[in-house]
Amino acid sequence: MTIQQLATLSITTVLAAACHHPVSVSFVEPADIGLPADVETVLVVNRSLPRNAGESILNAGESLATNEGFDADYGTSLVALDALASVLGETDRFEVLQLNIDGKRVDTSLFDKPLDARTAIKLCKRHDCDAVIALDALDTDTINRVIGEKVAGEPPSFTGTADASIGATFRVYDGDTGAVLDTSKVHRHTSAETTSERRDEAMAVFARNGQLQNHLARTVGNTYGERISPHIVSVQRGWYAVGSPELRKAALFAKADNWDRAARIWTKILDSEDAHDIAKARHNLAVHNELQGNLKKARNLASRAERTLSRPKTQGYSLAISERIADAEELERQMAGSSNPV
Repeated sequence: MTIQQLATLSITTVLAAACHHPVSVSFVEPADIGLPADVETVLVVNRSLPRNAGESILNAGESLATNEGFDADYGTSLVALDALASVLGETDRFEVLQLNIDGKRVDTSLFDKPLDARTAIKLCKRHDCDAVIALDALDTDTINRVIGEKVAGEPPSFTGTADASIGATFRVYDGDTGAVLDTSKVHRHTSAETTSERRDEAMAVFARNGQLQNHLARTVGNTYGERISPHIVSVQRGWYAVGSPELRKAALFAKADNWDRAARIWTKILDSEDAHDIAKARHNLAVHNELQGNLKKARNLASRAERTLSRPKTQGYSLAISERIADAEELERQMAGSSNPV
């Protein structure tokens, strides 16, 4: 799939209340950091161990208190790695290989420590890769509690809360030298709550521990994937549906996903005498051009619309499209090493 195809992956009109009619567009966004252009084939490795994994007494206590343990953390790490690999594979930037090392056989002294250079080089020679992307550490914690309240004359109230957190350490190792190219520690937290007149019903929220941890694991995997790899994002763009009869007529076509027909009407409005209607038409035409991948034309139209309509919608969009153009230049640099550059 080419970058141009990815840039126009999705055009879906979403109807909302009042005058706000956003349209969703998906495109490729550059990574937060660019890995070297010669890194094309990457090996995703799971080296994670639960914190205190070698200390059986503490680990057993954690298992009883929080429904966690070695297998829970290791299983959660696989969810994080799958999410990471999925993001890495969204474009042609990388060829992605996965290797899940059984954490039970990894020396616990290596927990949260970088892979030694010699091992990184050997891994890349064995698997014919340019870099190793490793989940070097992952730790989950879940705290469950039930708080009861009793008010005179009213039935009791019990609130069950499950708080889940996750911490993960990711590193990228160069396949030629074994040097660490990037390190990132990602932390996330979420919670769930249930209120009932019965304690056992309030405790039912605890059954969601695994769901909460897996959600967080996917989040940290996605987060690191977006840090190091170009990835697909979806954003909402607002456009104008009210004003002159012509603007309203064009809106009907746009809401029916017939943007080409709407654009012809907006173009005719540019010859009218109402400055506000002209600015709204220019803004809408800018959005239409973005959907078609014509970013520079979209920026020009958005900038002209903003001069007349100093509203958050026009100002925000003018800034957003300028940022997309700047990102496109960075994206081209990042994709230069792929088999299918921009």
